[in-house]
Amino acid sequence: MVESRRDPNDGLDNDGNGRVDDVNGWDFVNADNNPLDDHNHGSHVTGIIAANRDNFVGVAGMISGVKILVCKILNESNSGLTSNLIAATTYARLQGTPIMNLSLQSYPYSSTLNTEFNACESAGILLSMSAGNLGSNNDSQPNYPSSYPHGNIIAVGNHDRTDNRYSSSNYGLISVDIFAPGTLVYSTIKNNGHSTMTGTSMATPFVTAMAAAIKSLNPAWQADQIKNSILSSSIPHTAYNQICTTGGRLNAVTAIAHAIRSNPWADTDADGHSNLLEYCAGSRVDNADSIPDISLAQEGGYLRMRMPHANRPDVLLNLARSGDLDSWHGEDIADFSTENIMEGGIPLNGSQGRFLRIELSVAE
Repeated sequence: MVESRRDPNDGLDNDGNGRVDDVNGWDFVNADNNPLDDHNHGSHVTGIIAANRDNFVGVAGMISGVKILVCKILNESNSGLTSNLIAATTYARLQGTPIMNLSLQSYPYSSTLNTEFNACESAGILLSMSAGNLGSNNDSQPNYPSSYPHGNIIAVGNHDRTDNRYSSSNYGLISVDIFAPGTLVYSTIKNNGHSTMTGTSMATPFVTAMAAAIKSLNPAWQADQIKNSILSSSIPHTAYNQICTTGGRLNAVTAIAHAIRSNPWADTDADGHSNLLEYCAGSRVDNADSIPDISLAQEGGYLRMRMPHANRPDVLLNLARSGDLDSWHGEDIADFSTENIMEGGIPLNGSQGRFLRIELSVAE
């Protein structure tokens, strides 16, 4: 936000959006720039996405380093007005927010909100929404806002710790997309506390966090591409058959893997190693200090190349040899690999070439 580039407390509307000093977001309930949670619901949802990691306090959020624009639309009783939801969604859209988490239920249908969601869809913004906690079928009893028909919405149900639909979670073969963990989830609450909560509100931020991670891997992706990556990589389970469009639940590993495979040569952290290579090596794609440990050595009469190798059945990883850097061959390479290390070699006498390289391809 433009506000953050200047004094955030100068009493001026520096970015001209009609809100003074909205460096952290906006409180649409009290019409001020302090969107501090006074109920716990918002803090709990936010903690699932982005609670500080590696500080030995409380919980770790799903994704580190993410920026959150806080829009407070629920009061201390955890209820809110449709007008505030519309205003907040419009505000976030105009601020350029690529992904929105709407852990909300039981709103009335609004043609004005429908129009705003049209604008979000046109802008390529993904809307991650809770399916509701009434235990009902959203196909026959729409639960808004998740039951709006827009293609940029992911409607999320709540599964329990036995990998079954939680009894109060809404469902719907047409109107609910996927299930995610939302039962007895431990997360942050106000006043630096922590507690467990249950509901589709808790399941939704897991999907939101995965959407943010996928967006960071592929910054040019729009809502439809992010949504496809999440839904197409869901894990099918009989418990969700006929009660959501995917018939499955969220799986973070497969969702990230799908996003990497879809844009394999991207280099998110600009460290000179593609996301796909780092995925295979088990190093982080979002940290330039975490790179694949690739090495060459002359041992036992061989030129040998080695690299850590995580078990990735969806990617083919091989060594290839060449004598002229033009033609490459994958056969006749001595295999020195171990369980977690890919290592191969060619004779130092040059009979099988003089060069080695790593080759990657996405499995069909």
